[in-house]
Amino acid sequence: MLLNQNKILKYPVISFLQVLIVLQVYVLSSFAGVTLAETTVQNSQSDMIFSEIPFIKETPAAKYTLNLEESLNIALENNSLFNIQKKDTSIYKLRATRGALGFLPSLRTSMSYTYQTEKAEIGEDYKFNVPGIGPLTFAGFQVEDRWKRQNTVTVSQPLTNLYEIYHNYKITILNREKALIEEEYAGNILALSVYNKYFDILTTKYQIEAIKKDIEEVELLLELAEARYVNGTALLRDVQKVEVELDNARYSLVLKENKLAEALNSFKKLLGLSLDDVLVIDTRFDSFSELEPLDGLQKLAIENNQKIKQQEINIKLAKHSKKLSYGSYIPDVNFNLNYLNQSGDDFMPKNNLIMGFNMDFEFFDWGKREIKIKEKQLQVEQSELMLKDYIQDVKIAVQKKYNRIIETRKLIEKSFKAVDLAKTNFDITSTRYNVGYALLTDVLSDQADLATARSDYYKALFKEQTAIAELKQVLGELIDY
Repeated sequence: MLLNQNKILKYPVISFLQVLIVLQVYVLSSFAGVTLAETTVQNSQSDMIFSEIPFIKETPAAKYTLNLEESLNIALENNSLFNIQKKDTSIYKLRATRGALGFLPSLRTSMSYTYQTEKAEIGEDYKFNVPGIGPLTFAGFQVEDRWKRQNTVTVSQPLTNLYEIYHNYKITILNREKALIEEEYAGNILALSVYNKYFDILTTKYQIEAIKKDIEEVELLLELAEARYVNGTALLRDVQKVEVELDNARYSLVLKENKLAEALNSFKKLLGLSLDDVLVIDTRFDSFSELEPLDGLQKLAIENNQKIKQQEINIKLAKHSKKLSYGSYIPDVNFNLNYLNQSGDDFMPKNNLIMGFNMDFEFFDWGKREIKIKEKQLQVEQSELMLKDYIQDVKIAVQKKYNRIIETRKLIEKSFKAVDLAKTNFDITSTRYNVGYALLTDVLSDQADLATARSDYYKALFKEQTAIAELKQVLGELIDY
């Protein structure tokens, strides 16, 4: 209704503007000696050309026909959140490379040029008497040139710091491995979302087909009720009841079609596709023909589960962090090599090579080092306890998903038998109603039971698929990584 009102209001405004434009053109054309008809033709031609200018170039919609495996591949390639996680992994790889470069010595060079207006000159010796040492004599020197140049090359190699560099490097390596596992875990989460949405679409799609069958059956029933009403063997209210039931079925079809459209849009976003793209999905089933023993699946999950792998790395990280704390008890000893080349100054030799060692150590720190090491030990113990807790959670999760698959398989068998029984009852009751031995309410009740049984069957069918996906996720086998 609102759309119709907008359309009605739109045209008077446009026509009024057109009248103003025509009046202006008429006045201008009268002065210019151009007829109104010629001006109107020119304006119409210019408007037509103006309307053909492509202001926004739209990308044509693509069409995709995807099965489950293809959907997973597209999601892993295009999903924005997963790509963010992969960038994080790349950052940790760069940090690991930078940590390896920490073992190399540092190399620095510097160069300076100076100019002075007057030559520096000292012609006498200076003597200083230092108590406890004796007299020190500084000989005079003379700068022969106003230009002075000084080049310095310094090479420094930490010795005892290599202990800390090593453990920091191992920490960056472990963080990189942890990031890779986090990426794998994020991929499994994304894959599970694809599974759930994929089979949600298939469930809705099959339910739509079931509702269409229900509509066909109710339409046949309506024809039957109308025929019996014509020959006087049925009441008008029977026809009206069937019409109401037909309207309900058609309304259910509209609801399911809208749900399918929303699910497809959500699935496109998950895959990183445009909402304008056309998406058709093909049915593909996964199945565990024979489930392995529960204890074997639990053992496999403990070996492959990403959360357990991460916690094992956390324990290693805590141990390296503890070892890194021991480095505070090692004195810092460094080796330095300096090469000096200069000209324009006689105070220092032309070429000078200087080698040296330096050491730095804090002998007394009020027990801060010991407290830090105890803190790191507690973090190691925390990580070990968390690992045990994760292992228990994984075992429980495997058993839960395992039981769910068994339940869904039983549900499929039960639902299939329910559909077969409901179809038989509906056919028998329809035949009896046709000859006048059954009431219309019995037929409608059996038809409603058949519609419910069909819907439950398709739900059960795809519940097994999502249950299999959830079990694979716990096992760490949902995607090949």
